Amino acid sequence: VTGFFACINTSNSELVRSFDYIIDSYTVVADVNENNTINISEEIVSTFKGGLNKHGIFRTLPLSASVGEADNNGNVTYKNYRYTYSDISCDEDYKLYTQNDTLIIQIGNPYINVSGKTVVYKINYTISLGNDRDSKKDSFYYNLIGNFWDTDITVADITVNMPKEVDSTPIIYYGSYGQTNTADDFTFDGTTLRYVHDSPLKMGQGIT
Repeated sequence: VTGFFACINTSNSELVRSFDYIIDSYTVVADVNENNTINISEEIVSTFKGGLNKHGIFRTLPLSASVGEADNNGNVTYKNYRYTYSDISCDEDYKLYTQNDTLIIQIGNPYINVSGKTVVYKINYTISLGNDRDSKKDSFYYNLIGNFWDTDITVADITVNMPKEVDSTPIIYYGSYGQTNTADDFTFDGTTLRYVHDSPLKMGQGIT
């Protein structure tokens, strides 16, 4: 493997805006396979406001992506990918539907009100990223926490396990969509990347 990328979109502002719920912590473990699939485990701890009629959360997953990669001369080539998902499971009631080129996991029991409660949601799925159409090298680029969330995330905890040793250094980007801020306070031993981002991610920001 000769390429490795990760991005994290963040903000340092305090969580003072009014939301129906806040994600207190978001933990992602991504086990990367050699066939360009990833086994994902997520734990999302959410606290809901009291006095509302809330039943759960929506996890939105993209069904396509356009990924750009620069050559040694700085020329960027974009490739379009179609994503597919399998082995989806959740420890709460859920249903699946598609909307605007995304797969949405609607999680929660419609007969149980979670207003005023803290709920831990555990989600598992496998994503196939498709053929990268590059026989010269392998690379990894993935939105570990997408920008579809409708609330803020207090802490993000990321682990990425590669299938074998990587001969390059990971790059972690953070910021809103299109920003290229980089982080360096992560650990990487050649196969496992660990990163904890303990300042809030604002609504619409995430980890790639």
